[in-house]
Amino acid sequence: METRRNLAHRDGDRPYHTIGAYRAWRLAGADQFPADLIWICTASANAAYRHRILPLGEPSIAIKRRLHSNGAIADASLIICGPHSKPCWHLSEPDEEMIAVRLKPEFAAQMLDIDPAAFLNQAQTHAAAPMKMRFVKTEAALAELCPQGVARALITDIASLAQRNSVQEHGEHFTARQLRVTNGSTPIHKIASSLSISERQLRRRFRDAVGCSPKDYARRLRVAEAAILADAEPNPNWAFIAAEAGFHDQAHMITSFKALSGLTPRALHRERRGDKG
Repeated sequence: METRRNLAHRDGDRPYHTIGAYRAWRLAGADQFPADLIWICTASANAAYRHRILPLGEPSIAIKRRLHSNGAIADASLIICGPHSKPCWHLSEPDEEMIAVRLKPEFAAQMLDIDPAAFLNQAQTHAAAPMKMRFVKTEAALAELCPQGVARALITDIASLAQRNSVQEHGEHFTARQLRVTNGSTPIHKIASSLSISERQLRRRFRDAVGCSPKDYARRLRVAEAAILADAEPNPNWAFIAAEAGFHDQAHMITSFKALSGLTPRALHRERRGDKG
């Protein structure tokens, strides 16, 4: 599968997003592939790591493992994270590692039996036994020292489950993809019109599949994109970021940040970078 080959050549690639102990790589795959991102978070041996998670509409399936001081694997488990309607704190204990694949919410329930609404605002939930049994390659790779190897195993199992539980694309799948591609800027009435269905019906089907309304999902996409753009800079150009992330203007961006987090973009930026000022 193209997605697995893509990852195989990414081991030495520079992540598209890095902040603190967190690194993320985009996955290039088919529109119907149910995952779009790999992320890894590794705490140091001497200190716990706290990280402010963005209000993302996508759940993740992850391996959480603890490392011995000599680098060997002490224990590991399969868990489900998120999605999150508001920013929240992720805490990693010393020598703890998270290796995760972020899922496209519109496919998660039908292909992988992970209903986004059931895990809303759950930072970490241990996968039930029936689900763990489906991740055969991942279970076999838990003790592999290379985190990219574990990520590849997760992708292999997800690909197998996706092929077994293939889904015919409907309006809600197309809508979620369009919102991601345009960072939430495509009006839902235009999408509904292009699909020749009513806006009300599309909103209902979208909420059933994704776990939130198209408007909420679009706002989370814009806030997350703005925060990620800001993460790379100690002193971001907020007007530029507002335009790049799809906000009408800087005031619109501030209002959206406050609605989701209670914080201004500047305050959330300081928290995520660990700045004291």
